[in-house]
Amino acid sequence: MILVGEVKELVPARSGHKQIIKHMPGFVFLLDDGLYRRLQARFETELMLWDADEASHLIAIATFALTPTGLAVVEEIALMAVAENWVPYDSACEKKLVDALASVNTRSAKALRYNLPADRPAAAPCCMGSRDRPRSTSFRRFPKRPTWTRSSS
Repeated sequence: MILVGEVKELVPARSGHKQIIKHMPGFVFLLDDGLYRRLQARFETELMLWDADEASHLIAIATFALTPTGLAVVEEIALMAVAENWVPYDSACEKKLVDALASVNTRSAKALRYNLPADRPAAAPCCMGSRDRPRSTSFRRFPKRPTWTRSSS
C-alpha cells in the first residue's frame, strides 16, 4: 500500500522505530533499524530543517505492507520538508525566501529539484513580472560567496 501524509513524530520502538502520521494518530507505521538508518542518512537535511522550525511540516511518502497481525511495516520511504504554507524548501535560506514570497501579494511559483545534485543551481522562485512575463531566480553556492543569476523566460 502507499502512504502520503504529514509526519507527526518518528520515535524509537521496542524493535526499530515507529512513525506516527498527524492525521492518523492511532495507527503506527513501523520502520526496522536498517531502514531508519538509511532514512537518517539520505534525508538528514529534511529532518534537520523540520526539527529547526516549528512551523514547518515533514511530508512522507512510503510503501508499506500489513503483517498478518495488522501492523503496518514500511518498506520504502521518502521525506520532504515544507514551509507552513506547504511549499517545499531545501535550505534555511530558501525557507526565508519562500516565506517572503508568501507574504507579498504577487503571483509566484517555486520549482522543485528533480534528479539534480545539491551543488547544481536550481530555479527557486518564479515571479510574474510587471508585464506578466515569468522571471526566475537561481542560487549558486560557491565556497567563498554566493552569486545570483536572473533570467527571463
